[in-house]
Amino acid sequence: MKRDKFFDIAEKMYVEQFITEEEIARRIGVCDRTIRRWKALGDWGIKRDGFLKANTISKDAMYALAHKMLSLIKRVLTKLSNKIFRKFGVFTDI
Repeated sequence: MKRDKFFDIAEKMYVEQFITEEEIARRIGVCDRTIRRWKALGDWGIKRDGFLKANTISKDAMYALAHKMLSLIKRVLTKLSNKIFRKFGVFTDI
């Protein structure tokens, strides 16, 4: 039976890989109506929403990450510019 063989594969394709019902049906070799039935039976829509929430970063978290990265870049550039200034400062003293 195709359901026993392909149900879990089709579910993963829909939930985690965001492949359309029609494309899953084409790849597995079943009609798209079968995939729609499996989707309803397995609550794939709910599982996809949960997968998205678990694997998506929030706007606030993205802002915090960007702020942290910019702070680090600023510190590195400040240290680098101080080193360069010290090296070239020797030549200005001559």
